[in-house]
Amino acid sequence: MSNKRKPIYFWLRLDNNFYKNLAIKKARKMAGGDTMVVIYQKMMLTSLDTSGVIYYEGVYGNLEEELALMIDEEPEQVSMTLAYFTKAGLIQIDNGQNVEMLQVPALIDQETNWARYKRNQRKTEKLDNVQSLSNERPTEIETEIDKEIELETDT
Repeated sequence: MSNKRKPIYFWLRLDNNFYKNLAIKKARKMAGGDTMVVIYQKMMLTSLDTSGVIYYEGVYGNLEEELALMIDEEPEQVSMTLAYFTKAGLIQIDNGQNVEMLQVPALIDQETNWARYKRNQRKTEKLDNVQSLSNERPTEIETEIDKEIELETDT
């Protein structure tokens, strides 16, 4: 058996109300707001495998530069995004400069290769998760037949 670590796939479920959120609507109406929403979503995706937290490693002089490099965006735009979404209450930055994406834990989902395989197998083969007849407990008919056989042997 292989000791190879099986990959776990993460994804972010955005509901149809994401763009109806007042903070998102307000950001989109601002100058450069659409870019800020895209940066916010990139940050959400970056934080998936750490349950919504982006850890500051201190490689660069400040958080904005490090995040900008991480998500391939400009530091000024990342700085504006952090300021806006922190003020809106969707991002929290702790004393260690770690960024907590507050919506991500509620929107995150994950699965392994095996789970994906079984889900696809159930979909294509229309398999049920429940066994149709149990091997452990006899049905009522089998119980009645057993009783009749016992009665016959007793008489």
